[in-house]
This record gives sequence, C-alpha cells and structure tokens, in this order.
Amino acid sequence: MSDILLFGATGVVGRLTARHLAGHDVILAGRDVEKLRELRDEINPAWEIATGDAHSADDMAALAARAAVVISCVGPYSRVGWEMVNACAIAGTDYVDLCGEVPFIRRVIDTHHGTTSARIV
Repeated sequence: MSDILLFGATGVVGRLTARHLAGHDVILAGRDVEKLRELRDEINPAWEIATGDAHSADDMAALAARAAVVISCVGPYSRVGWEMVNACAIAGTDYVDLCGEVPFIRRVIDTHHGTTSARIV
C-alpha cells in the first residue's frame, strides 16, 4: 500500500499537486496511461501508475484500496467525483479534494459523515 494515490493526476491541478508530492510515496492515477507515464517520468520514475474510470464503482474501489490517502483532482465533482468518495468511505481510506461544489459537498456530508467523520475532507 502506498501513502498517497493522486487521482486526476494529469490535469492542471493534478500536475501541480504531483510536483509538490515529489518526495513522497505516490501512485499517479487517471484515465490516460501514456500521460501518467510521462508525468511519472518527469517527476519521480519510482512512482507507480494506475488507471481507472471515475464512473466505475469497481475501479474506484480498487484504487481506494491501494493507498492510505486519496487526493482527488478530478472534476467537476458532481459529474465524476462520487464513486471515488464513496469507495474511500467504504474502504476507510482518507480522502481529500478541492471541491467547491456545494450540492456535492452536502451530498457527501449527508451520506458519509456519520460513519467516516474526518476521513473525508
């Protein structure tokens, strides 16, 4: 198990986040394996890469199980964020994102706060 799984790693925010994590144990995750490889090779060739479909509960469960913390940089969260949040809540994996979409945040709180508390940030 790695310390951190960075989901949506090849987008603008994901790339910036990856650079800040250069000295950590990270799995870069997203849709495009070639873009993930390029990013990994640029920042830390020792990092693992993983792919998954944000709409697939099974894919997100498999990714969430691979790290202690998931940092999600995908968006818009209301369209592609739910399966990862849900997978992390079920797996007990800490989760953080930069979502500013109030209805999505409300849904996460209403659904998972009672069982996850501060694990979903």
